[in-house]
Amino acid sequence: AGAWPKAIELLVAMEEGRVEKDILAVNAVMRACDRGGSWGKAIQLLDDLSGSRLEMDSATYDVALTASGKEGRADKTMELMSEMERFKVEVRALTYNVAIHA
Repeated sequence: AGAWPKAIELLVAMEEGRVEKDILAVNAVMRACDRGGSWGKAIQLLDDLSGSRLEMDSATYDVALTASGKEGRADKTMELMSEMERFKVEVRALTYNVAIHA
């Protein structure tokens, strides 16, 4: 549960070491934040991606939707669902399930 700060350190180290981060690494860090109870940090990581070259996928949004639900942010949940539609990200059954329970 307390692994999320280390996961963020590793993501930063990737960037500083000029290792190109990919969406899989970001998704893993977001999951670590979510599982560690740092839901706001998971959402912040998604927000930070908006200016990057990385293409967010269904898994990215699923983690963010889970985090927004745990944080009681129904407004953010709806915003994320709208973003998925706008960016043409595949919405899976799991995504709807996560959003409904958020």
